Amino acid sequence: MSRLQELREVREIPWVRAAGLYVAVRGIVLGVLVLAARVADRGVLHVLTGWDAGWYAGIADRGYGTVVQHPDGRLLSDYAFFPLFPVTERVLRVAVGSDFAVAGLVVAVLSSVVAAVGIYRVGELLKGERAGLLLVLLWAVLPIGAVQWLSYS
Repeated sequence: MSRLQELREVREIPWVRAAGLYVAVRGIVLGVLVLAARVADRGVLHVLTGWDAGWYAGIADRGYGTVVQHPDGRLLSDYAFFPLFPVTERVLRVAVGSDFAVAGLVVAVLSSVVAAVGIYRVGELLKGERAGLLLVLLWAVLPIGAVQWLSYS
């Protein structure tokens, strides 16, 4: 069997199609984000690793125990964040050698693809392949879906 035929057979696996659809749609959204970041004169990596990514990276790097004072006087603590994401971020950083925020991006993207396959599978079991693909498409284009490929859970 040729390599090309093997690839065609893999592409015919329903959950692979679902993952491909999800990645394609999210890739388009990422492209729009890149353009918006350039228009706003902001770095794309800064946009993708902002907000809570710093908290997660700090937990992955130093563990829990960081408390900062917000400008309005509130004390903010990293104990508000669950540990699974920083643990996987730390493992990936050690394995790949990138910084924690980039490792977090990889964890977020891989996790979202796994979730897309799970969403597909539920739809497929309930109503068939088309329903599963439709669910994946809807999940990928939801406005809140913009956070699916940011460096936090």
